[in-house]
Amino acid sequence: HPNGTYDTSFDGDGWARYEFDLTANGRDIANAVALSGGKAVVVGVAESGVGKETGRQCSIALLRAAGLADRVGADDVSSGAAIATLLQNHPCRILLLHELGRLLEGYPSKSAASFERQIVTTAIRMWSSASGTYLGKSMAGKQPTPIERPHLSIYGTTTPGSLTRALKGS
Repeated sequence: HPNGTYDTSFDGDGWARYEFDLTANGRDIANAVALSGGKAVVVGVAESGVGKETGRQCSIALLRAAGLADRVGADDVSSGAAIATLLQNHPCRILLLHELGRLLEGYPSKSAASFERQIVTTAIRMWSSASGTYLGKSMAGKQPTPIERPHLSIYGTTTPGSLTRALKGS
């Protein structure tokens, strides 16, 4: 709901966890779904070659069929500023991140550039600002562009090994 409360008409309490089988060969893909304040984070986890791409392509096709193709963000982001730019152009976007585990491994790395480390921070700030205004980051010579009610959702796919390494921080 716009006021930040959960829509209890959705699964009784506004939260749900589902397991999808989107692969052509019938192998299950483990999915984690977190719905919070209307934002979704979905992670499809399976070994390489199982068909994780199918879910991402289905998401794109579904949004196009619904006339919402402009809501598709990107399959990768290079910086926190890139996320902000996507949401400035349209404040409601879904990122369809390929190899999420590898991305999560690299973002907090000591060898990552500062603009890469800002990706997670910016996403968290967007989520925290969903019921208000994201003010943005001031940069030399450029005023930030506020984003009213940013709504960032993520559908990421990864392999079990990459996700495990990212979550362990190794």
